Amino acid sequence: MKNKKLYLKKKKYGKGFALIETIVAIAVLVGGIAGPMTIAARSIAAAQHAKNHIIASFLAEEGIEYIRNTRDTNSIIGALWLDGLSECMSGVCKVDSPLGEISSCFGGVCQKMRFDKTSGRYGYDSGWTESGFTRSISITDISANKEAKISVTISWPQNKITRNLTVEERIFNWQR
Repeated sequence: MKNKKLYLKKKKYGKGFALIETIVAIAVLVGGIAGPMTIAARSIAAAQHAKNHIIASFLAEEGIEYIRNTRDTNSIIGALWLDGLSECMSGVCKVDSPLGEISSCFGGVCQKMRFDKTSGRYGYDSGWTESGFTRSISITDISANKEAKISVTISWPQNKITRNLTVEERIFNWQR
């Protein structure tokens, strides 16, 4: 009978201790899961930012290469070195590489570029999916008929913030 009372006494006090152990175990478990989940979420956001930044840098380089190509083509055909780039020199322009067109941006604001999923190209075809990237190009004549500065700005929305990447390059009239 004495053993039975001792057993009941232990059982009575043991219930509270099991509850505290359970709460501590749940807290440790939640902490063990929440940490890696937070790291995974931040890693995904960082990967998305890196992907968009790489796309933006390629779009900026494509804009500069298009202007350079126009300069070189003008030199080959005997035209003025910046011929066909007046839209970019008088304000901000957009370059549609797949179509080979340069046009002014109305009010200094260029429209968003579009993406063709089948070819992987960016342009302004209305049948393509809107990409969120905007490319603005301007050309400043540094010294008359000798040097010009190309400035390409790529903008895109990310996490409710508009991100910008600006690339500048100087080109020269090397065929004078």
